[in-house]
Amino acid sequence: MFKFHGEKKKRSYFEGWYFKQQGKNGTLAMIPAYHADKKGKRFATLQAVTDKETELIEYPAEEFRVFENPFSLYLGNSRFSESGCSLDFRGKHLEIKGELHYGPLAPPDYDVMGPFNAVPFLPCRHSVFSLSHRVDGCLHVNGTPFVFQNSFGYMEGDRGRSFPNQYLWTQCSGRNFSIMLSVAEIPILTKQMPGCIGIIFYKGKEYRLATYLGARVIYVDQDYAAVEQNGFLLEVRYLGKSSSGQPLYAPKAGNMDRIIIESPSCPVEYRLSKSGDPLFSLVSQKAGFESTWDGACEEKEAE
Repeated sequence: MFKFHGEKKKRSYFEGWYFKQQGKNGTLAMIPAYHADKKGKRFATLQAVTDKETELIEYPAEEFRVFENPFSLYLGNSRFSESGCSLDFRGKHLEIKGELHYGPLAPPDYDVMGPFNAVPFLPCRHSVFSLSHRVDGCLHVNGTPFVFQNSFGYMEGDRGRSFPNQYLWTQCSGRNFSIMLSVAEIPILTKQMPGCIGIIFYKGKEYRLATYLGARVIYVDQDYAAVEQNGFLLEVRYLGKSSSGQPLYAPKAGNMDRIIIESPSCPVEYRLSKSGDPLFSLVSQKAGFESTWDGACEEKEAE
């Protein structure tokens, strides 16, 4: 499930892992990543994202080490694995120390990219390693304890050259459910079209809406997306303030030169229906959400 692909990549490449945990004291996401810029310089970064602050630390490439079977990632004095993480993050504004233990991971039924994994020239490839898993432990963030007891975790990854120019991403976990939706511009010949990957785990069943399964992005803008597939309709709507969120560094041609806004814990509404009949509708106050759409993209009906 976990694999490091970047050892042979020489230029304009990044590969990152997103470890998110939400507990009663707040949400924390840690993003270790490996990079090779346009000139072939190799380096690593570790980014921390809390409800109120973000910070990124750059490391020499030699301090980035990955082992498989079982997966372990070492960066500086921090370690990440399938069973937990040990953090020693010492930035200018954020200091995070402590250990977290993960329960069994809950991967999707199969690779979220499906056959798109074989499509060349995609700027970015996405992975989901765990839709939801238990998190226990304690971290100290600038001296304040963050306690995680029977809390929720989520794990995903990205690799390629750059994030898409325009995309919307949201993720949410709770008791007996987990939701992830990504809508992004994808290159098709000389044009850009919106594609999507969505996974909903609800009451022990996985629902998947994806471009390679025939899903259509009916509408997407900065705060809302609607995706339809074989009678299923998934809608997500950001309910927070447009000015909220934290600045997050994102990859561009291997470097971390782009700044986007992510809300790691914010109100988002999710609705799933089948042929007009509602399957579920919920509002989470602790969802993750980010969107770079400029204007709206709407599917036009055939004349």
